Amino acid sequence: MRLNNKTESVVKTIEQELYGKIIPFWNRMLDTVHGGFYGYVGHDNVINHTADKGAVKISRILWSYSALFIFDGNPAHKPYADAAFAYIRDVLMDKQDGGVYWKSSYDGVITNDWKHLYAQSFAIYGLSAYARAFGNRDALAMAMGIFDLVEEKAKTDAGSYTESFDRSWNPTENTFMSDGVVMPVHTTNTVIHLIEAFTELFVASQNTRVKSALEDLITKYASDIFDGTRDVSHMYFDRQWRPMSDMSSFGHDIETSWLIDRALLVTGSDLSGCQDMTSRLAR
Repeated sequence: MRLNNKTESVVKTIEQELYGKIIPFWNRMLDTVHGGFYGYVGHDNVINHTADKGAVKISRILWSYSALFIFDGNPAHKPYADAAFAYIRDVLMDKQDGGVYWKSSYDGVITNDWKHLYAQSFAIYGLSAYARAFGNRDALAMAMGIFDLVEEKAKTDAGSYTESFDRSWNPTENTFMSDGVVMPVHTTNTVIHLIEAFTELFVASQNTRVKSALEDLITKYASDIFDGTRDVSHMYFDRQWRPMSDMSSFGHDIETSWLIDRALLVTGSDLSGCQDMTSRLAR
């Protein structure tokens, strides 16, 4: 496909930013002493070498370097992806009860052992991309293992999941996703990242159970989360999926539009009304 001059200019600017600034910034965050990546850097670019390391961040880094390798095939990305994978495997994965912990200290001691689906979704997401990029079967097995745990421990109905658990997978209050006013049982933020994660896992595995769970999530989004009278998404829900506020988030809406579009594309699913929903969310 030929690009016009304006589009070519935009692409060139993005590539210069990516390869000239963004990737070098994250390369510098590699912790060669304790593993993984440093947990915090200030606005002044000073690294805090003793900050905690979160599962969400490490998993996103794993996805990013894996996706970069899928995109450009540059082997220079692999050591960074390997470091993120090793930290998830060796530190953040719970070898006894399964799933990933919320975060560790800078030197690999678990400091918060929550099992929140938000973190589990990003672990699936990153591990699946790593498996795709480098053909790593252990990573795919880990992603499928977390998926199976989520289906076993968290699923309450088609497309419906309890979000917050303690280390042993006992349900807890969803304090992490609370806005300080309401205490939700279900949240749009967790649902869209489960959609994102299951999409990546399906691409990596072609597993029909993953596809079915993904379709259930999208159907739930269309039926209970999307507000067709305002063309926005509700954010917080009680146990019966009743909205707990009128709050909406344009950022999450636009994110949802492309996440569901990609899910429908890679699965070939034709779920009634969902393409129209994503278009309305993106307007």
